[in-house]
Amino acid sequence: MIRTGPNYLSYYGPIPLPLFGNALSFSGSHPDFYTNWTKKYGDIYTIWVGSWPQVCVNDLPGIQEHFLRDGDTFAGRYCGRELIDIMKNGKTGILFTEDNLWREHRRFSLSVFRDFGVGKNLMEQKILVEAVLMFEEIDADINDEIEHPVIQDHIDVAVGSIVAGLLLGHKYRSQERREQFFKIKRMVSDTFKQMSSPFLMLLQTRTHIYKNVPFIGTVYKNIVKSRDTLMAYFAENVERERETIEFEDDAPPEDYVEAYLRKQKELNDAGVPHTFDDEQLYGTLWDLWVAGQETTSVTIQWCLLYLLAHPEVQSKLHKELDTIVSPDQLITCEYRNKLHYLNAVIMETQRCGNIVPNNVTHRTTKETVIHGYTIPAGMPIVSNIASLLYDDRYFPEPHTFNPERFIDEDGAFKPHPAVLPFGIGKRACSGEALAKMELFLVIGNLFNRYKFTEDSERPVSLKRVLKGTMEPLPYVCKIEKRYHYNDCVYL
Repeated sequence: MIRTGPNYLSYYGPIPLPLFGNALSFSGSHPDFYTNWTKKYGDIYTIWVGSWPQVCVNDLPGIQEHFLRDGDTFAGRYCGRELIDIMKNGKTGILFTEDNLWREHRRFSLSVFRDFGVGKNLMEQKILVEAVLMFEEIDADINDEIEHPVIQDHIDVAVGSIVAGLLLGHKYRSQERREQFFKIKRMVSDTFKQMSSPFLMLLQTRTHIYKNVPFIGTVYKNIVKSRDTLMAYFAENVERERETIEFEDDAPPEDYVEAYLRKQKELNDAGVPHTFDDEQLYGTLWDLWVAGQETTSVTIQWCLLYLLAHPEVQSKLHKELDTIVSPDQLITCEYRNKLHYLNAVIMETQRCGNIVPNNVTHRTTKETVIHGYTIPAGMPIVSNIASLLYDDRYFPEPHTFNPERFIDEDGAFKPHPAVLPFGIGKRACSGEALAKMELFLVIGNLFNRYKFTEDSERPVSLKRVLKGTMEPLPYVCKIEKRYHYNDCVYL
């Protein structure tokens, strides 16, 4: 819905269907539809998400000019109340809130993460601890001559333990914790898959009607069950911490929940109105756990899959690692400016993988003009990052996996501004620093330690499935140690 005159609203874009809008197009397994629409309709157009319109900005200059340089105008968040009630039982947390509630809790989260050493040596060591534990599990699989180790599970547990350690103060290393983790993860993954269904467009507009319709009602019940299970998991952990915290002790908090509960008590004791209640904490944990776990783990799994499909890229990466890093040495962040090809492989994985093709929708906080069109205040709008990643104006042969596109003539890593996997502007991902560190350390050390090869009898596929994030189909591979390591003494 784009205003082109004082009293005229233009619906320029793909033709929507009644009730569903354009949902049948963007619920598929590949986000090419955005690129095709950009070529057909231009750098700004309107799509319909169910019954509500959404403006898409699809070119890099437009996204940079407006979402980055005029960030406050696009810092609102649009999400239907009924959808939020289904997903999170209310508008809490950081991801779907706006105005002062969003600003206060985003600022608090960033402050806590800084105190915990995110982006610094302290967090690097915590990530490497989980990486080494993952290697021990993989080595055990190799020593036990397991033909096809489930590498995805090892990656999930490592990333999940990093996130849970930061948020909840525990890891998923015991058998009980591990089983609990996979139960919740499967439930969340299945829920997001169902939420990608066009039928959700009906649920989010007329929940009280469609939740009783066969099949649609099943989707509703499954989403609510997942929501309640995850919220109960967070509530249980919060209460456990509340009972064990020594509030009179001035020692720094050990995890996000403790930091939050200390802040909550401080405000309660001061007798001032505040937003640091338990429901807001559960909502924030939902945002940080789901986003921090899924996107990072899936990106690592895509990287492994792409290098299985392109062994020549894996060989070149091994060559760089062998030249710069000792075989028995852990890669640390000090290598970030030395391992140019590794950085290029990670960025090309983020580009080709297009992990989050459907961005969370922004909302304009005031009237503005984009590419000559007047956009009214309160308009749902997105910076269409998915379209940029496959746009041949920025990336020739966009569906070819080619890390060389990020290497300059001197052999140095050269990032491209159109690769924006963490978003842009005021609503960019608050976990970007942590995710970048995880990707560099985990991927770098995985390939420094192991060689991964495709099983000729079970070839890999680059097909994908949308489950909130764009995930690869299940795959297997053969793993072999590149060197015989002594016990790691780094940690």
